[in-house]
Amino acid sequence: EEIKDSENLNVYNFVDKEDHSKLEDTIKLILDSGEGEMQLNLLASSGEKRTYKFRVGPFESKSDSFIVATGIDLTEKLQIEREKNLTFELMNQLFENSPIGIVLIDKYNKTELVNDKFQQMFGFSRDEIIGKNIDDFLIPDEQKTESLEITRQVLEGFSIQKETTRLNRNGERIKVLVGTVPVVVEEEIVASYGIYVDISERIELEKKIGELFQKEKKARKEVEKSKLKLEEVFAQSPSGIALLESKDLNFVIANKSFQQLTGKSDLTGKSFRAVLPELEEQGLTDTLSKVFDSGEAYIASEEKFTLQNEEHNLVDYYLNYICKPLYDESGNVYGIFLETIDVTELVHSRDKVQNSLKEKEVLLQEVHHRVKNNLAVMTGLLDLQMMDVDDDELNSKLREVQSRIFSIAQIHESIYQEEDVVRVKFETYMKNMIHSWSYLTDSKNTQVSVDLQEVNLNLNQAVSCGLLTNELMNLIEASQNEKPSKVLFSLEESENYVKIILENPNFGINDVSEIHNAKRFNLKIIQVLLNQLNASYQFENGDTKKFIIRFKKANVKGSSSSFV
Repeated sequence: EEIKDSENLNVYNFVDKEDHSKLEDTIKLILDSGEGEMQLNLLASSGEKRTYKFRVGPFESKSDSFIVATGIDLTEKLQIEREKNLTFELMNQLFENSPIGIVLIDKYNKTELVNDKFQQMFGFSRDEIIGKNIDDFLIPDEQKTESLEITRQVLEGFSIQKETTRLNRNGERIKVLVGTVPVVVEEEIVASYGIYVDISERIELEKKIGELFQKEKKARKEVEKSKLKLEEVFAQSPSGIALLESKDLNFVIANKSFQQLTGKSDLTGKSFRAVLPELEEQGLTDTLSKVFDSGEAYIASEEKFTLQNEEHNLVDYYLNYICKPLYDESGNVYGIFLETIDVTELVHSRDKVQNSLKEKEVLLQEVHHRVKNNLAVMTGLLDLQMMDVDDDELNSKLREVQSRIFSIAQIHESIYQEEDVVRVKFETYMKNMIHSWSYLTDSKNTQVSVDLQEVNLNLNQAVSCGLLTNELMNLIEASQNEKPSKVLFSLEESENYVKIILENPNFGINDVSEIHNAKRFNLKIIQVLLNQLNASYQFENGDTKKFIIRFKKANVKGSSSSFV
């Protein structure tokens, strides 16, 4: 029945629809030419598609003509070929797109294929290298023998891997890792793959790593050396140093100076409160706890503590100390660094020096007071002398001498009334001098108007400047007539220079050359005092005469009364 059913089937029922047109074309060709071949995809009863190759020819019987086809199943063969082609395509893509340089060499060492990476690595194009001996391009002269040995081993079936040097198109040497793999077909080596990896960067990196390792090794030795020195410095430090750990303030370490200061030994592992209860009572333990809790350092200077020394006696100490928090990798406080310096002797010595200075200041003030009193006695004696002399000219000279003594006495009075025993408030001095000047000179017609800025002078400069001002005032007084006149006196300081101006219609001189060529006694004194001050001066002679003096403030030492 199956055969009977099959006899009713058409040939198109067995052929895949996509091949129907091919079947028609082949049948027409056979009818025209007599015979032919065709390849068709047939459908089995299971639905599987299989490929057959048919040899087709005509057949004649007595009454009918037939077409006879003989077919061979090619399905497995074609599948194998497709797999081969796929494998070849994959291998070809792997070859071309590989990130390493690959070259295929025949057994005569001629180049058959090169990939893109090989061309990039060495700079040769395919046209330059295909069909040529690769050794002529890549191998340095000194490595020719080595290359021949590698070729021999590959042809014997060995795979080789070696770090070596190859040349690029510019003749530059490249450090590479070379691998060679033989290609075997039917147990015969027909070619080999050359695989090249540029290791220049790796070698350079290894070199740098080696250098860094050596530097790190050297640095580690230096750190160890520094650590030993630090430990030695720590142990021998003259300041007391301790490390306290945890909120309980347990001693981790305490150097020799700290133990001597506190009179305690074997502190490691013990609590600060337990070992030094006397310092807890004086508030130091609270300070340490605040530093631990807040994370803020605390610095104290010359703070007084009572400690028990090695003889178990309570002694007062003055300490400079710092409490600094120590942090772990997470930024949390885990301990405290405590450093103390005993400044007790320094405080006591300073107190002694300060007391001594105060005593000396009192003595100096007393000396200035006594000098001033003695000079006042001299001016008083001159007053008595002038009362006993009827000579007006002599009285005038005695008054000049008296004014000079008084100007010096005023300097000493200014000093003992102030805390500073080496500097004079010159504007205050001048106020006192001018207030007393009319009395000393017995002046009735001369009035003095002042404009005084605050000026502090060294003692010796103050004496010279006071005497100079007094001589100039005497010079003005000596030139006055019966008409009243006014003296303008100004004192100012600018950029460490002092400027004094005396202005009056009558000055006793007409030109500054009279001071240069001083012939009168008072002019000679003025000249000497100007030289002592190293002062510049000028004289303006007009309706109102003006004498201008300018000198630089200086810390003058030595005798203030030298007229040499």
